[in-house]
Amino acid sequence: MIIYFIRAEGTEFVKIGRTTKDVLSRLLTLQTGSPIWLHLEATVETKFGSKPCSDHIVRKIAQKLGYKSHHHEWMIIPTEIDTNRIINVIEDINKQHQALTQHQIELLEKAITNHWLQKSS
Repeated sequence: MIIYFIRAEGTEFVKIGRTTKDVLSRLLTLQTGSPIWLHLEATVETKFGSKPCSDHIVRKIAQKLGYKSHHHEWMIIPTEIDTNRIINVIEDINKQHQALTQHQIELLEKAITNHWLQKSS
């Protein structure tokens, strides 16, 4: 999945979105409905895949970077996007996600072991 940052030219408005498809196609789709020229400011590839998870990631990125929401995925970002900072935030989120997943796996393994121990008793 790719997290993208598309800026409405001459404004502080930036759409933070995600796609598993071609980012330029997404830009063209957004441009069709926009009276303001849009340009792709940054993209970051991530390992997140499912829609609910990726929607959460987009919100988390905006929150951690202190971006204020203007309207849904459109944020007010007055300065140029700092891609390195975004990558660091995504890596932190990814680590937290993996740790949670590992914890869930351990709980599941424990539940299965307990189930089999109870069955064999």
